[in-house]
Amino acid sequence: RPSRRGSEPSSRFQVLLETEHLGELVSLYKGKVPVAATAQVQGTLSGFLGNFRMDDVVVTAEGEHAHATATGRVEQLGASGGPWVEFATQVTTNSLSPFLKAYGLDFPYVGRASASARVSGRPGDTHVTEIDLNINADPLSLKATGTIGPLGKQAQFNLPFTASAADIAALAAPFGLKLPLSAKGEVNGALTGQKRNLHVTEII
Repeated sequence: RPSRRGSEPSSRFQVLLETEHLGELVSLYKGKVPVAATAQVQGTLSGFLGNFRMDDVVVTAEGEHAHATATGRVEQLGASGGPWVEFATQVTTNSLSPFLKAYGLDFPYVGRASASARVSGRPGDTHVTEIDLNINADPLSLKATGTIGPLGKQAQFNLPFTASAADIAALAAPFGLKLPLSAKGEVNGALTGQKRNLHVTEII
């Protein structure tokens, strides 16, 4: 993590940026936006050639199935290893199934979700921490915390969760399972591993 600013910057500008290609921007940090999305970024640019920074950054993004906001800072713009970012983020979706399908994940229920997290690091070494995820779907609700990182194909997931279902039979039906009774259920566990090799562990 870069050190806090030292001497007063030599220049200061208010900046407003807009993009219709949010995915290209996020991909610099090994993140993924597989749907069309636009974003607006504003902040205060200060510093000098080779060592600029942006403070009070506010990002607002709109995609086909989700809305996202982020606030934070970007440091060491122009550094050879890429700039350091640190953002508090919030993502919401009222179309959970198509949102997850865009990421290659099948979710056979209608629902909505919200998530907050802290994103920090440089290109190639960006981590998502302090995750707070809430999913509400019929008939499932899930709350998860934890971390993902570094972003990219080898990202490690560590997401402890609590899931509950008002009707276990309805929960199992989309997977072709027929249960002879209706009942409530709850399970605690942790989703760990890499995206293509995830495991549910610590089940209680």
